[in-house]
Amino acid sequence: MITVKIDIGTIDYEKNFKELFPVAMKKLEMVENKNLALRFLMKMGEASMTAVLGILGRLDERAKGEILCGIIRLYGQEIVSRLNETLEKDEIGRNIHITQILLLQNGEEMELYAYGAKINYRGLLDNQDIQKKVKDAAENMDVKRQILALCEKAMRDKGVWLDLIDFSLEQTDPKQEIMAPIQEDAESVHLFSEELEEKILNAVVDYIKPLLTD
Repeated sequence: MITVKIDIGTIDYEKNFKELFPVAMKKLEMVENKNLALRFLMKMGEASMTAVLGILGRLDERAKGEILCGIIRLYGQEIVSRLNETLEKDEIGRNIHITQILLLQNGEEMELYAYGAKINYRGLLDNQDIQKKVKDAAENMDVKRQILALCEKAMRDKGVWLDLIDFSLEQTDPKQEIMAPIQEDAESVHLFSEELEEKILNAVVDYIKPLLTD
């Protein structure tokens, strides 16, 4: 098995939250022991998206990144299914199959990991397009761009908007210990850190206070 590490460029958090929030709320309905911040956001509901975006907009970039990482973790299997469907339809992409994905923050950067990737190297090398490109290392980025474009399209179909700029392959799964999939019938899931939960509550208060004084 191989781990694919994908570097991410700019992230439009508002666009991601607008599309992913309704999906995340449906997923969280089955989770017990939700904290106060999550219960509040769920009660706001899809109909109050303006308020939800207003609250999330009061969070710093790191907090918004952690929320997006949590939603991707919650919604990962559906995204993976769409990714594999899209790759399968492409002459080059069909030689790649992904098992799980994980979005992580690494300092100020966001990184997407595709775990348990199976790559059919024989199928890739048998492809005449690739045979031409491997003769010139400078052109190898063309193949990467094609694969990244396929992944971007598949993720956007699922409401995830990420600018994928490059990827590399690793033989090991260094973060496998946190890759346990979330089961549909899970009784509870610790989606966010206590620090983030506190930030969300503070953002809710900051959003509501001006409304009370108007």
